[in-house]
Amino acid sequence: MSKTAGEYAHAASKAHRLNAEFERANAVAAAVTLIEAAVAGTSTLASELENLSTYADQIQEALKVK
Repeated sequence: MSKTAGEYAHAASKAHRLNAEFERANAVAAAVTLIEAAVAGTSTLASELENLSTYADQIQEALKVK
């Protein structure tokens, strides 16, 4: 049985969402690594965790292909 155009569109949409979630998870993981390094220096964990989302946003933006 062949798939309809709607089924293909739904599958493509789901794949795109999963890819975006994967990219975000990787950006957050990279940000946590940066935070670990900062905390080992002079920063505090609390102050760095406040910036976690910002760091992840910046990393995710930097990874975009131009």
